Amino acid sequence: MTAQSREAFAAQERKIVKDMATDVITTMNLVGLAVMALTVYIATLSRRGEYGVLKAVGAHNRYLYGTVLAQALSSVGLGFALALTLTFLLSVALPNLASTLTLQINGASLLKVGIVSLVIAALSALLPIRQIAVLDPAMVFKGART
Repeated sequence: MTAQSREAFAAQERKIVKDMATDVITTMNLVGLAVMALTVYIATLSRRGEYGVLKAVGAHNRYLYGTVLAQALSSVGLGFALALTLTFLLSVALPNLASTLTLQINGASLLKVGIVSLVIAALSALLPIRQIAVLDPAMVFKGART
């Protein structure tokens, strides 16, 4: 047993909570990546026929890849905006619900989350881009299921 000052005890407790929060945030980022990858993948698969037609009329793969990436970025951007709005609302409401709890939002944390969101969007576009790369435009016109 050791005796600690109030400040030392508080610092130690903050460190423990920060270590736990890091694990939670890492897990949330992985779940976010999985959800985004699945969302973009399904959206791309549902439009495979349209991508095949675009390829058949001469659209370059680079254009199609950009379309998939733009779709992923817009999905993540909308999710980020919604999450940011809910977080701001929570930061206002939380002190009214529990006077001992506060939620602080700063520019550095927003920047980190924004960068991670962009990385998630880019990674979630990789699998659909691969699907488009191997898409045979002739399959659209043969009436084969795309």
